[in-house]
Amino acid sequence: MSEEVVTQAPAESAIAPSTEAAAPVEETPTQLEGEDVATYKKRLAGKDQALTATKKELDAIKKEAEDLKRWKAEIEEKNLSEFEKAQLKIKSLEDTLQREQESVRQERLAREYPLAYQFLKDTSNLDEVGRAAALESFVKQAGAAATPESAPSPVDPNNARRATAAPTEKPTSKSISDALKALGNPFADR
Repeated sequence: MSEEVVTQAPAESAIAPSTEAAAPVEETPTQLEGEDVATYKKRLAGKDQALTATKKELDAIKKEAEDLKRWKAEIEEKNLSEFEKAQLKIKSLEDTLQREQESVRQERLAREYPLAYQFLKDTSNLDEVGRAAALESFVKQAGAAATPESAPSPVDPNNARRATAAPTEKPTSKSISDALKALGNPFADR
């Protein structure tokens, strides 16, 4: 009662001639005829030498260009009149002054308004729309974080707050004896 399964191969494959076997197989040589590894090494070495020579020539040209620029600047410096020299010096000093003033302004802003300075620094590369969105989120976060009860009032270090003295009562003998009883006798265990 066991069944046998018989499969047949397609008829086309048995009749079709093999075209792959009829094609001649070409052998790939590992080295081209007449050229060997030594030739390749010589070519590579020649290219490396040419590259090195070109780099040296480029470095020499760059050095010569820098020397010419320096020489030209010295000649122009010598040919300047006293007035032109003074004008250049004034311009350089004004530039230095502007940089220093900007530095002082930034430092004062950072010291007096640290949150605003940090916000401006963080949003300096944003456009107007991005800055407005950042300001809105900053205000929401600051509003949620600082409630009127938790926000301490600023203290002037030169004029400190005056603490109100707690009302003190003159101790009585009864309150003193109660305090001593509460401490207990340290020598009771001995």
